[in-house]
Amino acid sequence: MIVTRQTALFLDYDGTLVDLAATPEAAVPGPCLVDLLHDLGEALGGALAILSGRTVSDLDSLLTPLQLTIGGVHGAEVRVVGTTLQRREPPAELSAVRQAAHKLADDHPGIRVEDKGPAVAVHYRANPDVEKAVEAALHAALGRTDGIEMIHGKMVFEVRARDMHKGAVLEHLMQHRLFRDRKPVMIGDDRTDEDAFARVIQLGGKAIKVGTGQTLAQSRLSDPSDVITHLQDALATMKDLR
Repeated sequence: MIVTRQTALFLDYDGTLVDLAATPEAAVPGPCLVDLLHDLGEALGGALAILSGRTVSDLDSLLTPLQLTIGGVHGAEVRVVGTTLQRREPPAELSAVRQAAHKLADDHPGIRVEDKGPAVAVHYRANPDVEKAVEAALHAALGRTDGIEMIHGKMVFEVRARDMHKGAVLEHLMQHRLFRDRKPVMIGDDRTDEDAFARVIQLGGKAIKVGTGQTLAQSRLSDPSDVITHLQDALATMKDLR
């Protein structure tokens, strides 16, 4: 069992704990997920965090009444349980990208722009044929700026600060007393999780990829239902060992 009482557990949300959905609002937690995360957090002494591209407030609303440690917007927002939210200001260079994103939405049906403040995401799941057009327009808006970068996820392009990623927030959280001196485990499914996988491996922990595709992770789980089963088994084992 990879997750034990000595683990610092980091989890992506979309595609990892819940199936990917047509819209972000539709990716609601399954009937057992909130209770499972609550019980895992208690078993791990609070060393559990969600690392997501979503905002902290979005995840709080989805996982209510839980108040977990969350690295939101790929680390631009950080809220350790019991503390106040810390939030980075949006990079100035993002304004041109924001304008380009909204023009894309006006020109192409099915495009959804998600303005997260410190990052801008353009979802095209409802119109996959526009992928190249979205990529080209955002790439042009980026210009020659060094401070921001574009990443390609599952049916989404997202632009964010170059130093703002899940690996950085994971390393930051590992300095906190709740996570310090534990072995990190990161479970995620998308390109944005690879930065966290790299840091976990550097720290001597375990990275677990959900689904198919190239990855740095040492292990795989097939889909979110497999993740839930794995976490339920880990929790049962921890309870038996008390």
